[in-house]
Amino acid sequence: MAVRKNRSPVFECIATSLEDALAIEQFGGQRIELVSALSQGGFTPNEGLIKAVLDHVRIPVAVILRPNKVSFRFSPNDLLEMKNDIQRFGQLGVRHVVTGMLDEDGIADIKSLEMLLLDTNLTVTFHRAIDQTSNIELSLQRINNCKRVTHILTSLGWGAVIDNLDRLEWYTRRTRTRLILASGITHRNVPRICQAARQFGTDIHIGTALRHGDAMKPVDPFLVEAMAGALGIK
Repeated sequence: MAVRKNRSPVFECIATSLEDALAIEQFGGQRIELVSALSQGGFTPNEGLIKAVLDHVRIPVAVILRPNKVSFRFSPNDLLEMKNDIQRFGQLGVRHVVTGMLDEDGIADIKSLEMLLLDTNLTVTFHRAIDQTSNIELSLQRINNCKRVTHILTSLGWGAVIDNLDRLEWYTRRTRTRLILASGITHRNVPRICQAARQFGTDIHIGTALRHGDAMKPVDPFLVEAMAGALGIK
């Protein structure tokens, strides 16, 4: 696949409350990932929060779909819970979800994902389950064959994305979707990450760096504005 170059990154921020979402929108964030329990990696938020955010912000909102479970291998009961959540998402007006799952071999479980999406119009960001796959190339091939997946959220492997940027071209050549770079992005390393994001046409996703490194704290509007400035967003 051809490498997509020289596209401005979209600045995606994690929100865990309506206050977070409003601050993100006002101070330069361009897309929201809405989650609960950020300190545990992010779980499906409650319906009240989803509705409040969708009713009060205009920038795109992606809602995480992940049951209260640490791993990315889901049981039939987990999938039933997720299917019920998706049905409620449709009633609330959710258009895009963030989710990811691995099969028993550690490969992207697109069969289960497509089952969850059946009878919906939802599009998907396949999230950082991809960074725990046992076979990245096979997982990317499967994701490429799922037209609902429009983005992949990744640190390009284990650890922080800043340490994996040498893999970015390889990933870009093997995906038809837009990559979103995540994990360990700070004000210190964002210029280098932003340079790579512009070169290869990827987006940037930030969570705890907007909270002074503490997932339990709310978004600091000044940090959103500073990061937006570092990314060249006016």
